[in-house]
Formats: sequence, C-alpha cells, structure tokens
Amino acid sequence: MQQLDQLEQRIGRLEAVIDRWIVQQGLTYNAFAVLYSLARADGGNCTQKDIGEAWLLPKQTVFSTCKVLTEQGLLTQQPDNRDKRARQLCLTDAGRAQALPLLAAAEAFSERLFDAFGSERTAHLLAELDALNTVAETIINAEENRSCGAP
Repeated sequence: MQQLDQLEQRIGRLEAVIDRWIVQQGLTYNAFAVLYSLARADGGNCTQKDIGEAWLLPKQTVFSTCKVLTEQGLLTQQPDNRDKRARQLCLTDAGRAQALPLLAAAEAFSERLFDAFGSERTAHLLAELDALNTVAETIINAEENRSCGAP
C-alpha cells in the first residue's frame, strides 16, 4: 500500500494548495464548488445533485451550502420540472456579481499554474492519471465480478 499512500499524500498536498487559493478568494471549498459550478453551468443553473456528483460532495453538504448561499441572497432554488425531488439552482444578480469574477480568477489561476508546469508535462500528467484510473477500475471491477460469483 506504500505507493498508494504516496499517491494519496501527493494528491492531498495539491488539494491543500488549491484549498489555500480558495480561502484567499474568501470562500470555503463547498461554497466555491457551488458558485463555480453555477457560473460555468449552461443557462446559469444546475441541480444540487449535479454539483455533488461533479465535486464528489455528499448530498447533505451541498444542501447545507446551498441553504447558506440562498440565505445570503446569492442563489435561488426552485423545483426541477424534470424531477420533483431535485432543486434547480440559479445565481441571483448578487450571486453573479460574486461568481463571475470568481470564475475568471479560477481560470486565470489554472492558466498560470499549467503554463508554469508546461503543456507537455500537463498532457503527460493527465494521460498518466487517466491510465492509472483505468487500471484501478479494471482491478476493482474484476474483484467485484469474482465476489458476485462471475468467472
């Protein structure tokens, strides 16, 4: 498990650096996830479920964060016409005033980061992470199939 531990440490370190950048923007990670998602969303709205799935956040976490942002006047929530259990989230004018500069700042940070890292190294890193993920999924799928009695 040593190599998996090393990978987890490196991912954790990178996440901590990104979390520091988010804090510099005056937000929590969860509030950033919601505002950023809405700023990038087609039509300016999406569901709590969309955000939770995209950011791997628990449903209750997204719900609580959206409740706070709604109370702050940054977003509105309405029933989703396609799924009565879901809520469509939409930025208010005040929410757009906060989220759009945040989106621009995030895109600028990303550009500076990956420009400094280099396009070739970035492409290689992403390709290798994709390959590692594929290998991990293959192994886990094989183990699940064996435990279910499949050959």
